[in-house]
Amino acid sequence: RIDDYNYMVLHFAKEQFREKPLHDLAIELTVLFQDVIELVEPNYYMHITGWDPDDQAWNYHPGHSKYLWNLRNIGISDVWNHTTGRYDVKIGIIDMGVDFHHPDLGGGVGPGMKVSGGWSWTFGTSDFSQSSTTGEYPWHGTEIAGIASAHSNNVQDIPGIAGGDALQNNPGVQITGFQVSEPDHFTSLTLQHVIAATREAAACNKATGYGYCCHFINASWGYDQYT
Repeated sequence: RIDDYNYMVLHFAKEQFREKPLHDLAIELTVLFQDVIELVEPNYYMHITGWDPDDQAWNYHPGHSKYLWNLRNIGISDVWNHTTGRYDVKIGIIDMGVDFHHPDLGGGVGPGMKVSGGWSWTFGTSDFSQSSTTGEYPWHGTEIAGIASAHSNNVQDIPGIAGGDALQNNPGVQITGFQVSEPDHFTSLTLQHVIAATREAAACNKATGYGYCCHFINASWGYDQYT
């Protein structure tokens, strides 16, 4: 019976395929019902194929020291079929700083860029990419930002979880960086800076312009003293 969508599905017993191949059965159906059938095709089983970016590290094989087992294990390739990240989503990285000069993070900072802004409570400046007074690079916050939103499908380095698609001019989610410690393994991290950064990251008063309107905040550190 042809339903409202103007197609019908025919089911055959396995024994019928032993007598005739599927191709021959399709031809017979077309000839037999040529007045009403325009096309005969097997009812194939479908599956979603994962989207694979061309970033260098994504193509490393198991056993390589830079194999991205973490992204592979969470099935991120299937998620990328639905979205690779949207720029109207903002993630705040509260850490030892974010190096926005890194090419996989856009190479700069400002509206419309991968890293759109932020603040350093450590040095009291909008440059939250600064190294420590001892020359220590803000490696931890930079790595966290990369995991979240490093440019994807741009050949180099790693793809971020929500890093967009460079070939489609999609920058992915935007990053804001909040430096709350000198880049020296958090030895100068204080609760005062953490509270200030968290409040401003989450605040979103469009009337006064106060706050960074972050949808998500990442704080990958801890301490063992409580009040």
